[in-house]
Amino acid sequence: MTFRSTLKRAISGYESDPELAQADAKGYSATCANLAQLLSMPRNREPETALALAAKAVDLEPGNAKIHFSHGVALMSAGRLVAAAQAFETAKELDSSLGSIATHQRCCDLLQGALGSAEDDYPLMPSATGPLSDGEEQMALGMARSYGSALVAEERLSP
Repeated sequence: MTFRSTLKRAISGYESDPELAQADAKGYSATCANLAQLLSMPRNREPETALALAAKAVDLEPGNAKIHFSHGVALMSAGRLVAAAQAFETAKELDSSLGSIATHQRCCDLLQGALGSAEDDYPLMPSATGPLSDGEEQMALGMARSYGSALVAEERLSP
């Protein structure tokens, strides 16, 4: 059994037992957020499912920085770059020590700059990141290439 199928099975358990879901809201939200992140990765992409799971996690635990981070990853995977940057900013406000927020914010900046925003109603967000280390910058560039390729292929963004 894969990690992905294990998470899906756990979510099914929560959804079929509302009392369990209510009693273990933190576990339910963490499971939704973990699967959302997994389904947001370029090789596992199911962006619509990831968005629904991440939104559910935010509803269950709105004060959790990790949940907002996962929501940002799902939004970025779906090409909703402005909303993703806002979710990363919320995560940073809730817990400034949470790792890799700046790298993901930079990835959004790079995608917006290279591809333009699919969200015509919103202006591009100014860069919310400060200077990154060379390693963080390289990581952001790599993520932008991976996500950008998938988004262009799905016509969620145009080059």
